[in-house]
Amino acid sequence: MKKLNFRLFLIISLVLFSVSSFLFQSSGQVLAQSGTVEAEIIMNTSGYLPMQLNSYNLRGYYVIDNFPLRRFTGITVYFEYEKAPSNNASFSFPSSSGVQETIKRDITRDEVKEFGSFAESASVDPFATYYFRSVGYFNDDPSLKFYGNDLIFNTGTIPAGVVNGGWSNWSPWSSCRVTACGQTGTQTRTRTCSNPVPRNGGAFCSGSPIETRPCTSPPCPNLHPTVTIRAESANIDYGSSTYIFWSSANTTFCITLDGSDGWAGYRDTSFGNFETGPLTSGATYRISCYNDTVGAVPADGSVTVTVGPAPTPPTGGTEGTPTTPIVTPYVPGPLGLVPCENDCEFKHLFELIENVIGFIFKNLVLPLAAIMFAYAGFELVASGGATEKRTKAKKIFTNTAIGLVLVAAAFLIVDTILQILGARTDVGIDWFGFLK
Repeated sequence: MKKLNFRLFLIISLVLFSVSSFLFQSSGQVLAQSGTVEAEIIMNTSGYLPMQLNSYNLRGYYVIDNFPLRRFTGITVYFEYEKAPSNNASFSFPSSSGVQETIKRDITRDEVKEFGSFAESASVDPFATYYFRSVGYFNDDPSLKFYGNDLIFNTGTIPAGVVNGGWSNWSPWSSCRVTACGQTGTQTRTRTCSNPVPRNGGAFCSGSPIETRPCTSPPCPNLHPTVTIRAESANIDYGSSTYIFWSSANTTFCITLDGSDGWAGYRDTSFGNFETGPLTSGATYRISCYNDTVGAVPADGSVTVTVGPAPTPPTGGTEGTPTTPIVTPYVPGPLGLVPCENDCEFKHLFELIENVIGFIFKNLVLPLAAIMFAYAGFELVASGGATEKRTKAKKIFTNTAIGLVLVAAAFLIVDTILQILGARTDVGIDWFGFLK
């Protein structure tokens, strides 16, 4: 009995297992079916119509199958098309690159019908073969696209002997078209429809033969020199001295003019200072700086030093009260260089020698040196950057300065000797005033 019950239990278990397996498979099929798309867009590529040489009208229609209208917002339809390469038997549409799209038409929910036709324009090249197909998708699911069948059309066959034009390589860029430095202009380059030249009615090259781009010329260099000049003290007492300071930029050389002795000359440094020496009258110190670059404008500067009045001797006074000696410039008397007329003594000989040397130094040597400095300055200004003329001018400056130093040294030596030998002790030679 127990054995029979066990067999009955085994049979019932097998039957239940088979029934449950059948039910599980059925429910799986139902779930799978419920997961499929409940509706789709059936796209159909119907044809094309030439509009112009480079424009074709592509046509198609759509059918919405098994889709409740209340469950979508609208659909979008368009065409994909691609130019097939010539002599390429392995071409497959669509390829990984080169696919073009027409304008996409968005059909709203109110405009959608179960069946509808549409057409869009495609830009094409002449004498070519194109593949195209219609495409559509629901607007609430753009990733799920439905494709129509593929069609082919030709935009014409090249007649025998017809050669379409082709572009040559671009020319080098032109120079920047500007009228001055530091300006913005344009550069251009060109190409020609000559590779090959169109023949026998062949198509001309499409596109522009000229290409432009903006450009900027190099910034303008600062060619013009600048100079500043000042006096340590612009107002000084009679017989006092001060310093003149100058500095320049973008300068090749400077010329100093006027002022006191030693100021006029050639300066090849961009800055410096000069001691005026004791001044008994006002003086203006001028400087002009130059740049050898063509078109550079010289820079000028000047400063004036004003000198106070000479001190006057005291009047009256008390016996025994020392008075301050007044130093006045020595000027030869009415007899000129000869210090005496009838009552000449031995000391007058030394005075005569001293007067002759002073006359030569002051009235001959200094004017001649000033003329040489001026001539050298003119040579520098008129050199125009010529190395030979600049060298000549510098040599004149140097030789004249050395000559002045030698003459002044000889002048001082002779004057010292005359002082020792008993020449006038109340008249001495001063380097800055020459006679005092």
